[in-house]
Amino acid sequence: MDDTILRFIGKAALCLGGFAAIAAFAWGIFRFFGEKWIENKFHKSLEDHRHKHDEEIARLKCEIDSQLSRVTKMHEKELEVLPEAWKRLVDLLDSVIEFLRETHSTSQDGKYEVLSKRVGDVCWDFQGYIETNAIFLLSTIKTEFKKAEEIIRTAWVKRDEAESSEERSKGIREACKIIQKELPPIRKRIEELVQERLGLDKA
Repeated sequence: MDDTILRFIGKAALCLGGFAAIAAFAWGIFRFFGEKWIENKFHKSLEDHRHKHDEEIARLKCEIDSQLSRVTKMHEKELEVLPEAWKRLVDLLDSVIEFLRETHSTSQDGKYEVLSKRVGDVCWDFQGYIETNAIFLLSTIKTEFKKAEEIIRTAWVKRDEAESSEERSKGIREACKIIQKELPPIRKRIEELVQERLGLDKA
């Protein structure tokens, strides 16, 4: 083979070999930095996701804590209102029973008028307390308290409106009948509901 051709082939092979080496080197650099870039991009995306996730968790925790705080405060107020409402109902019942024992509406010492006024005052006070604190009471308990107050008030009115001796006797009988027959089941129901809300039924 001609020496010229051999030299040409040799130079071509050398050039091609050099080009291949350069290409391989360039590919290596590209691969190295490309992987680093992708890796950095991935880590940044992961950190951003974690940051957003942590922020959402913190927001939800704050919202839950706020709701729990409101519920706790409402329940604490309910635990305060229920015993007081029950006490006032008992006071109202005691006052009307004492009132019914007084049979003479024209007693000289004015005891009847004093007792009647006391029943009225206690009755209005009880109504006001239930209405003022209605937001802290379950509707079922509030309804039963109102029923009990209405029964006691009806018994009081039956006696208070009687004028003659005969009417007074009749009024007393009707009032006592109301107190003895209509009130006990409602009072029992209130007692059960209050104990349930206070957790006493599980004690």
